[in-house]
Amino acid sequence: MEMGNIYPVEIEHPVLSHLPLVGKLTGPGTHPLSGSAFTVKAVGKNLGRQNGITWNFADFDKSTLNLVTGESGIFLSKHYMDQWPAWYAGRTFNFAFSPAKVEKRKQHELTLEPR
Repeated sequence: MEMGNIYPVEIEHPVLSHLPLVGKLTGPGTHPLSGSAFTVKAVGKNLGRQNGITWNFADFDKSTLNLVTGESGIFLSKHYMDQWPAWYAGRTFNFAFSPAKVEKRKQHELTLEPR
């Protein structure tokens, strides 16, 4: 048995995964992954990192971030699972920090206004 099959990562939506038919589409499911609860890359069926952020204190704009599944918690959003392939492969994304970098890199903007 390969090491990745001993400690697989299992990611399911906590509520939607229990629905018939669509439940299997709401998360990536079970996949082999290296590591265990006793290694630097701690991962298991019920254990693993929620997201990965690496701060570069010399230049915050060179920090990186990766979410396990995606930026949206809305199942039908195109961003619901858009970061899963990168997380699973161990890749990450640049995390713009300064107002100038955020303005340059943003693709969407949501403004919430109180009533």
